[in-house]
Amino acid sequence: GTGVAAYYDADSEYSRLVIPYSNEHQMFLVNLDGMTTLIGSDFYEGVLAHEFQHMIHAHNDTNESVWLDEGMAELAAALTGYTSPLDSAQAFADAPQTQLNTWSALEDSYAHYGASFQFAAYFWSRFGEDGLRLLAQNPLDDWEGVAQTLKTLNAVDPVTGKEYTIDTFFAEWTAANVILSAPGAPYAYAPMPFKLKRPTLQPAKVGSVQKLSLTPWGAAYLSITHPGRYQLDFSGDLITQLLPFETETNTFWWSNRGDDIESRLTRRFDLRTVDKATLTYRLWYDIEEDWDFGFVQVSSDEGKTWTPLRATRTQPASDNNPYGQAYTGQGNWAKEQVDLTPYTGSEVLIRFAYLTDAALNLNGMVIDEIEIPEIGFVDDVEDANSGWIAEGWVQVNNHLPGRYLVQAVAMGQTPTVIPFTMGGTNAQGRFEVNDAHPEVILIFSGLTEFTTQSLHGQYSLKRLD
Repeated sequence: GTGVAAYYDADSEYSRLVIPYSNEHQMFLVNLDGMTTLIGSDFYEGVLAHEFQHMIHAHNDTNESVWLDEGMAELAAALTGYTSPLDSAQAFADAPQTQLNTWSALEDSYAHYGASFQFAAYFWSRFGEDGLRLLAQNPLDDWEGVAQTLKTLNAVDPVTGKEYTIDTFFAEWTAANVILSAPGAPYAYAPMPFKLKRPTLQPAKVGSVQKLSLTPWGAAYLSITHPGRYQLDFSGDLITQLLPFETETNTFWWSNRGDDIESRLTRRFDLRTVDKATLTYRLWYDIEEDWDFGFVQVSSDEGKTWTPLRATRTQPASDNNPYGQAYTGQGNWAKEQVDLTPYTGSEVLIRFAYLTDAALNLNGMVIDEIEIPEIGFVDDVEDANSGWIAEGWVQVNNHLPGRYLVQAVAMGQTPTVIPFTMGGTNAQGRFEVNDAHPEVILIFSGLTEFTTQSLHGQYSLKRLD
């Protein structure tokens, strides 16, 4: 589409024996519909710098999470003198609750570029080129790669002297986003060849209880400038959702989510004693349409070959899916049915598979109440030992513990971070707005992993003088 400037074509590095449409070269593909008049401009060269970093990163870690990959690509363009990443940084400053560790469809992704760019820029400013190179080369993805790289660097919090956790490094980054490059501040960006803007602030309200809706791994910033002594009390919901639906059952199979993944859920069934067989299951799915796919497959040769089966809502093979019948797009909870009669008289393997490409992933597939009535098989997915072999799939319920971060930055000549006492999902802290610190910025974040669903809490702010 016209919104795409260019992309690194990883498929073209494969032989045509593997990918028939490969160009068998290292290549960037440029969208001339939108870029013809920009060839030779700084913007065009910045796009190439961005894509060049993608190519380098792919050779170090072929399936890095999109947010880290894009962040380092934006940083590469900025460090080589191009200004286009600063536009995405402005979009992030305007929407600081943007979730760092996920991605949106193209038309909604600009703030994600900015968030990931600023995270990569902060990592670079703290640990230099060598630290950033270690992160790019780390084979682990997402937060796991960040955590292992911090450990390899023996990195410690400059205030507490303790080893970083993902929580504490994220907290430092969200504070640095308002401090920026203030001299003497322990949490601040090092001087850089480009200028960032601090996030949009909302006024904190004193007195009545105020509700908050918090994006996981984003940040809400509230400002207080009226002099005085204050106490903040915060409480967050104990439970949040993993996925955006309500279900009456306790547990289900979830495909998990990620870029360039293949999750498999496999089980053996004996159909030798029946001449008719029907597989049924309840399914909910949220799959990137025409790019990612879910399958129900059968093998009658001990897994050497697999055949995609037609189910109630599967779609036939397409240019992006040459394999066969598959789920793609979105579907609410409904009962699916698959005819296994052609495979009666033998033992077979049945598999649910979820296959994704790079760049964007959605919530995936959820399966429950699996049955083959003709052989008496009934699985309500409440038993952990039901015979399924899970590779990537996990047996879960839809509840995750709410995790929160509350901190404050006292702005002034030397900004300082004010720690808040956290107890479970509650927080409390005191601070003062005065001549030395004429503004205090409260920062609220959700830290629940594995989800993109909002967390909910409330705060009250009262004066003590």
